[in-house]
Amino acid sequence: MAFLAKAQKVDLLSLAAEVGLDVSPNLCNLELIKLIQSSADYEQETFKDILKAVTSTRIQKEKEEREFVTRKPREDRELAAKKDKRREKRRKKRENLWLKREKD
Repeated sequence: MAFLAKAQKVDLLSLAAEVGLDVSPNLCNLELIKLIQSSADYEQETFKDILKAVTSTRIQKEKEEREFVTRKPREDRELAAKKDKRREKRRKKRENLWLKREKD
């Protein structure tokens, strides 16, 4: 029971879904725990392993989302800098051509 009490609600909901329980997100943690424990298939070690897997999957997904959120603006800035550099290079090339024509 202690491992269930320490779990976050989102993980309890995922655990319940994984083991085939039909639950409402409106249930409080204690009601979710009671529902999970009253499952006909409830075996503490099995459910503990499933909960660990669910939790680690959620944590990994959150980590990837945070990395994306921080990486995306950086990539956008780098892309904008590359575009500016190319634009400046084209401008200088046009300017040099214009100066060359003016000399001739």
